Amino acid sequence: MNDQTHVMAESGLIITDYRIPDAIMVPHYQCDLTPLLEEIASRVSRYCGVILLSSDSAFSQAYIETRKRQDHFSIVTAAFDSPWIRDRSPVAIKVKGAVRWCIPLAVQDERPNDNQLFHTICATKHPLSPIPFLPQGNMVVGNRGLMLVCNDVLKHNHFSLNDLEHCKAALGIRHWLVFSGFSKEMTGHADVHVRVLKANLIAVAWNLSSKQDRNRCESLIQKIRAYDETIEVIKIPIRSDGNRYGSLVNWLQIGKHLLLPRYDITEKCDIVETRELLSQHGFTTEFIYSPTLHYAGSLHCLTASIYI
Repeated sequence: MNDQTHVMAESGLIITDYRIPDAIMVPHYQCDLTPLLEEIASRVSRYCGVILLSSDSAFSQAYIETRKRQDHFSIVTAAFDSPWIRDRSPVAIKVKGAVRWCIPLAVQDERPNDNQLFHTICATKHPLSPIPFLPQGNMVVGNRGLMLVCNDVLKHNHFSLNDLEHCKAALGIRHWLVFSGFSKEMTGHADVHVRVLKANLIAVAWNLSSKQDRNRCESLIQKIRAYDETIEVIKIPIRSDGNRYGSLVNWLQIGKHLLLPRYDITEKCDIVETRELLSQHGFTTEFIYSPTLHYAGSLHCLTASIYI
């Protein structure tokens, strides 16, 4: 085994997005999104464990006591600034039958508690991502260490593609697939654009409101096919209004079950088409109304998948 192979073996392999998490963390506190957060937690509890990230344990315990599956819930109490916890959540990497975590940096001065959140609640210290700015919302993980990221990772870090290559081993990545995001989308996060459903199936957000976005999506599809021509790509219809993107692919996946957001700009025909398309591939779907267009995120962004 040469030195490079040895490093790769030691680093492990980043866990795919479609692996069922041990639990899903949902922020829980009194805010304008509380009804949505509680609906997410309730739906998730049917399929796996729920960790409520709470700033008020009594408030969260009172909610749990209204649920049918109370044993599926637990509470972690900590201070946080916003419900957008995905970006600070640990990256899970499988190493020799165990899981190690790497914590993204994504430091923003206006969110000091969020920046420290997972350092605060983790029982032990974990290494930081080698990339200064790579929020987990911009990390969509496929089979065999494939990592899809919008090119914001290059812009924000003043990186070249070669710089990214040097960071692969620490994150358990085997191949970077960097693509251009939608023209007016605010976050620059991959999980608004593309998701991996299983080893040979990827879904892309097909924006019926913008030809320019569809052209960019076609470029992404070509990159996926160039990487592995056996991967099937399906187009999930979405809509946008200026910089407000109602992306249905910002879903939560728990095995073969998908919880999808539905927005004010989502058309009924898009829901019907999406249900049928995903059903053809063996997935069941539930839609949750998401009043989050002006926040530029939804179900996936509001939660964290926890692997232990």
